[in-house]
Amino acid sequence: MSAKTSSFLLALALSWASLVHAGVASPIRSVVPCGIVLVGVNGQGVPDPAGAFTIIPKDIAGNPQCYRDITLDFSGCPDVSICSVQVTPGVTVTCDAAKRTITFGKGVTCTPITLIGGVAHRSLAASSGCVKVYADGMLLTDGQANQPMTLAALDESGGDGLGPSDLSLWLIDRFSGSYRARSDFNHAEGCASQLDPADLAFWLSSYFAGYTRGCSSLGGALCP
Repeated sequence: MSAKTSSFLLALALSWASLVHAGVASPIRSVVPCGIVLVGVNGQGVPDPAGAFTIIPKDIAGNPQCYRDITLDFSGCPDVSICSVQVTPGVTVTCDAAKRTITFGKGVTCTPITLIGGVAHRSLAASSGCVKVYADGMLLTDGQANQPMTLAALDESGGDGLGPSDLSLWLIDRFSGSYRARSDFNHAEGCASQLDPADLAFWLSSYFAGYTRGCSSLGGALCP
């Protein structure tokens, strides 16, 4: 083995040891869902549990780092948007035309959270893989497909809640001949990019369970 190769391997080993010691969040080891769905609330303001998801930052050795701040960046999503008001305690929303983010830290990280939102613009552009996830500024990618998260929303019509018009808009997406990630409500279950009866069943379950109130019922608006 040459001296140059030995030096390279030593440097690589030291870098690995440094990462483990420092506990830097690892994009490979961290648990990030391949998709999330923004939901509504019921008459008591309780969020739809069907939208719950969990992000667990881990170091390179696989140790959970639940003390880290997690930021979800929705700025690259052309159609679906977050609500300016969220009911999950401990989250901070940045809501303007230039930046749309939600940040949560210790006490929320590693626990199921649910976010409120809807389709703000019925853009033809896809919201597939549009959400970036950061742990203390470190970009985390999806462990399933090594891509950012896909984003969907049950409220398809501007944040006013679930109703027949939203169901009609889902049907339009379903039979458009093109994949519309905003209507792929069960994407996280198998990371499969398709609209099918399972998505319809997802929407109907939330609707008949009474989680029909949207962002506007909380006194908020969908971020631009």
